[in-house]
Amino acid sequence: MQNKFNLLLNNGLKHGAIMGAAFILLGILYYISGVEFTNFTFIIVNFLVSIGLFVFFLVWSNRQAAKLSSTLNYGEALINSIITIVVSTLISAVYTYVFNAFFDPDYAKEMMQGVISSLENNPNMPADQIDKMYDQLEKMTPLSLTLDSL
Repeated sequence: MQNKFNLLLNNGLKHGAIMGAAFILLGILYYISGVEFTNFTFIIVNFLVSIGLFVFFLVWSNRQAAKLSSTLNYGEALINSIITIVVSTLISAVYTYVFNAFFDPDYAKEMMQGVISSLENNPNMPADQIDKMYDQLEKMTPLSLTLDSL
């Protein structure tokens, strides 16, 4: 049993790191291309791409684990998936902090400002809601963004 857990742990660590790197590359691609995050089409496409990557890496990780151990039951697949997700999330969170603290500290605030500007043009948006968003914008720090990403 210990040997099987070590196999699942190593497989989850490896595939979680690859999955985290893939999401980092996706974020860098969005940053370089200057994507408009308030564009409805982008939101839908980003959602579908993210879900697709997520499912792809979990299936790949579980198939590799099954291949390495010759069998993989539901509990083992669940453990492998959880390890993969946790590792990917931690890697993405570290990247988020480094990016927002050192690389481009104003990027998230500029993104949020764009969202607020588009909402100000919406006649159905109450003014107090927009004021709350401005308050959140002022409180943004790299650490708070990282914690929100978790």
